[in-house]
Amino acid sequence: MTGTSFTKILISLMLMTTYLFGFSQLGSFAFNRLVNSQNFTPNTSIGSVSVGGESTNSSMELVEEAIEQWGKTGEVLFSYVDNTVEIPLEFFTFDVEGSVGVASDSATNSLFVTIDREGLSAFIEKQFLLSENQLLVEELLNSLQRELSFLPSTTMIPLEEYVSTSDTREVLVEVISEPITIEPSLTSITNNLSSIQLKENTMFSLNDTITDRGITVKNENSLTLVGSLLYELFLSTNFLIVERSQSQSLSEGIRLGYEAKVSPSNQIDFVVANPNATMYELSLKLKGNRLVAELIGPAFPQEFKPLLKEEETFDPKTIIQYSPQVNSVEVKEEGKEGVMVTVYRQSFDSKGILIEDEFISEDFYPPVHRIEIHQSKRENTNVTSGDSKGQSDGASDSGDSSNGTTNPDTEGDEESSGEDSEKDKDEEKDKDKKEDNDSGDPYDPSITK
Repeated sequence: MTGTSFTKILISLMLMTTYLFGFSQLGSFAFNRLVNSQNFTPNTSIGSVSVGGESTNSSMELVEEAIEQWGKTGEVLFSYVDNTVEIPLEFFTFDVEGSVGVASDSATNSLFVTIDREGLSAFIEKQFLLSENQLLVEELLNSLQRELSFLPSTTMIPLEEYVSTSDTREVLVEVISEPITIEPSLTSITNNLSSIQLKENTMFSLNDTITDRGITVKNENSLTLVGSLLYELFLSTNFLIVERSQSQSLSEGIRLGYEAKVSPSNQIDFVVANPNATMYELSLKLKGNRLVAELIGPAFPQEFKPLLKEEETFDPKTIIQYSPQVNSVEVKEEGKEGVMVTVYRQSFDSKGILIEDEFISEDFYPPVHRIEIHQSKRENTNVTSGDSKGQSDGASDSGDSSNGTTNPDTEGDEESSGEDSEKDKDEEKDKDKKEDNDSGDPYDPSITK
């Protein structure tokens, strides 16, 4: 054996000896840490649990106790739009042995958390209608792991921060009006309100927006058309209806149950509030002879729909007025039936199950009575202007003609004797007086049938 060969063999043996010795020492260190032969130095913690001066076994016990306590009192919350849901803790598993085994002395070490990604994604989609491809899932899971490694009493995660921006802008609700007359005021309003930002946790006033944008409105009926369409739109959202008024009669082009009268000159406004933690965009535009309103933004966790219930109609009465100036029946007002309806807003979960039936308003439009003018059958007494009796009779006749309380069938017959005629007139006056007293309104200018 040459010297060179001997030297190579010696070096190889020395390297092998060093490797085996070092490995045995490192293995011994890890083994000692796991079998409770080495304590952590001061200022060492695993998550929020201080383990300084503790052995491995006692450190694991302390961490396990902290996790058990957290499981009883801790909560993990996800919020999206205006919906907040508590996440079941079963989606999270803590690796106590692995966390303690690799913990460094005099340092704050992480408590390892494993998250059931598939289960959590399915839960989010069910509760918030957000699919996994709409979320930045990896960022969400990393954020959860960082938060939960310290076992906080409450963890709040706003999902808006983890929604992919490419999927957040979509038309959520679109409402199209009935055919309407397009006036210059309406064109000016829609051109200036083609895009409105509805900021989170703020109110939107139609009058204030008109003023802020310097829009001159010559026809306030156009504002009522806009307000009514917006009212119908927001009933399909979770926006709060803060202020809304209605007229005595329903204008053309506005659907029953959805009127929102707006009149800046009378300080009548339409106001809603965005209760969500995200901004939405409101869009107005004209398509032909129809007005279109759209709400754009992230989807709501529930589906909202307006519902009209308990609709009831009221027939108009016929008011008869008498006049010697007409030769036949003239119709002064055709009349229109009244209507009452109750408006609700329903919310549904992702399975279409009704969650809430919210009362919104009860709208009532009184009937418009039919007015007919009939020819007066009573002959006026010809008297001079100085005859006090004639003045009195004339006033009486005039009153009978206007208030319609005279029944032609009970008038004095022209062919009867003067005495009978006078008697009939006296009885008729007594009857008129009694009817006036019964009605409580001696000045009622009409009768009904």
